Amino acid sequence: MIRLFLFLYNLVLPPVFLAMLPSAVAKARRRGGFSGTLPARFGFPSHRLLERISTGRIWIHAVSVGEVGIALKFCAGYRERNPEARFLLTTTTPTALAIASEASSDWLEAMPNPVDLPIVTSRLMRLLSPSALLMVEADLWPNRIAAAKAAGIPVALLNARLSTRSERRFRLVKPFSAALFGQLDLITLTDPSDPDRWHSLGLDPRIIQLGFHLGGGCAIGKFAPFDVVADFHGPQANRLHQRDELCQRLTGCAGSVHGKGNRHGASLYKAGFSGKVNEVGPLEPKPLASCAAKAVAT
Repeated sequence: MIRLFLFLYNLVLPPVFLAMLPSAVAKARRRGGFSGTLPARFGFPSHRLLERISTGRIWIHAVSVGEVGIALKFCAGYRERNPEARFLLTTTTPTALAIASEASSDWLEAMPNPVDLPIVTSRLMRLLSPSALLMVEADLWPNRIAAAKAAGIPVALLNARLSTRSERRFRLVKPFSAALFGQLDLITLTDPSDPDRWHSLGLDPRIIQLGFHLGGGCAIGKFAPFDVVADFHGPQANRLHQRDELCQRLTGCAGSVHGKGNRHGASLYKAGFSGKVNEVGPLEPKPLASCAAKAVAT
């Protein structure tokens, strides 16, 4: 089924991409332009950038500003437990890329999100050879996921979102939805009402993990997502087939750009989840650059 899904996806993708290109270019110009990022977006990063990235990094993708804030907090928390870890953070919008670039360091490199054309994705997967592929919230790219799975690279969706409306839409094409999401090795959720919606898509319940929800970052609990991700990147990647091990750990990846997420995270914590939870206010684009720098520094 996944082969049929990818065939149809790649049949539709080029004309849709061309149709959306003019508006995307216009929007990028209003936000400061592409600033020389086009080669990287089409699979040809500069030699200097490739040298800095090297290979073996954990590739984490965050589509825009709010998701980048979550990704940076996750990376910083993961580094506390795994000091040797290195990350590649890709993002789509110019503003988010500027924030990610500002937070770059010797262990965190930012790159514009490449288009999900098969030839582009395959080329980058060979060049970068990541040790894991992580995506924040809902920005899934089928060709990238398929290329990672073909290369034996574990894939996870962090802080996943699935509204009731989205659930209804996915259930209309349930075989394709199950094929796409079924390629994931881990899905971390933040809303207690979400697991049933994901189960309705026919997914293996063992890959679905419910954790904290905290505005502006990841709640670091006793069994946080950092420990789970550690199980499936680098030399331990061959343990992925033992999904029961993932199920034994409480996954605590979280993040929200809405104030209500903060209250929900605090209520979960007070209800009995252990771990350190710092309640913060809603993320705003303007102060996020300094917030991101603090997240990486701490």
